[in-house]
Amino acid sequence: MFNMDDFEKMGDTNNEVPDGIIDASDYYNDMEIVTNILAGIDYDDMTSRMHGMMNLMNSTYDDDGDMNSERVTGVVIALSFHFVNMMNNLEQESRDEYFEYAKNEVLEQIKDDVATLPYWDLEETDDE
Repeated sequence: MFNMDDFEKMGDTNNEVPDGIIDASDYYNDMEIVTNILAGIDYDDMTSRMHGMMNLMNSTYDDDGDMNSERVTGVVIALSFHFVNMMNNLEQESRDEYFEYAKNEVLEQIKDDVATLPYWDLEETDDE
């Protein structure tokens, strides 16, 4: 888990010799998957947006259908990278408008419906 000491030390270590190296192959794979999913969404189409969100969730599972905590971490990091960069490319007024909308429209609607959110069981049963 990150803590404030990590952030304070981050700037201090840029000109120092690294302590070691890591294999970032898994992170690259997660970043590539997330980037391809996000790039493939038709943002003007609700079904495409929902499909993209489900694909992002599914990408956190391994080939056996088990949730993989390392993949979850990689997907969160990749999504955070994309989100922070998109927000960075918006003017402050647009960022403020986005978060105002999220807080006052989206979250309020979810809060109002939190106890009665519908779902559909799409799995077929033996009775069908």
